[in-house]
Amino acid sequence: MGFKVYNSFGLGYNRTGKEHYKDVLISSAQTLASRFNPNVQSIRSWDFNSDQWEFPVIIDNMMNLELLFEATKLSGDSTFYKLAVKHANTTLSNHFRPDDSTVHVVVYDTINGNVKERVTHQGYSNESAWARGQGWAIYGYTMAYRYTKNEDYLKQAQATANFFIKHKNLPADGIPYWDFDAPNIPDEPEMCLQLL
Repeated sequence: MGFKVYNSFGLGYNRTGKEHYKDVLISSAQTLASRFNPNVQSIRSWDFNSDQWEFPVIIDNMMNLELLFEATKLSGDSTFYKLAVKHANTTLSNHFRPDDSTVHVVVYDTINGNVKERVTHQGYSNESAWARGQGWAIYGYTMAYRYTKNEDYLKQAQATANFFIKHKNLPADGIPYWDFDAPNIPDEPEMCLQLL
């Protein structure tokens, strides 16, 4: 939600200064912030599959944080900034593997905040590196660093970028297959998407 709203109304506000766009941004940030769980220290991603996933958080959510950072600038309310940092920190702790690739979905217990499971929804398998998710992490932590100057965010963005560009299954053209671990490489579809 956040990156869709910010990349339309946010960019529109930056170009035109229209107050209505600013109001939409702040209202959208309030809606996004309402999905934050203080026990988990993160923003809930999806409401579907609630019988299976108590509190799912996807790596894609890093893209939503720019809306919260900007809402603090526009409103003067630091709550948005603080929630964005908490979410980024929780994701940093729980979404990355030792090789710096990302897990797509981390499911949390809403009472104690513990990780219940790490799964995929769009990747090849729970252990695979879904290409688009790597892009979300690289962009998300680069952006979070830009707003916070937290060196840990920059280090993670760089580490995941290194995983991406040095992966043995990255084709010479630099356009990854949809999942770095898909079983039929090189006969898998490429991810023709702007990742960075």
